[in-house]
Amino acid sequence: MITFDKLTNTQFDRLNPTGSFSFIGYFVGTLFYCLVAFYLLKKIINHNKYKNYEILYLIIFLSTLVHFISGRFLMAHSFEFFLCSFLIYIYETRRELN
Repeated sequence: MITFDKLTNTQFDRLNPTGSFSFIGYFVGTLFYCLVAFYLLKKIINHNKYKNYEILYLIIFLSTLVHFISGRFLMAHSFEFFLCSFLIYIYETRRELN
């Protein structure tokens, strides 16, 4: 399906976001979910007072997550990282309530 972009006067395929303004939205969404995931991890680490949290951050930054957030942000790695952090956060807060 080919459509006409009114802002840049070019034709593009709506199924492929490359070269359109929606590409920026995907990138910002990926960064947002990654930052929220790091925020949840920070809350868990500060609340439980883990001693070796630097090693956890080092492992995360040395993994391929940085590549998939900055270069391949149309893939679901950032969202999966957020979901794992969110599930750990829920588990830790529920454990505290019991």
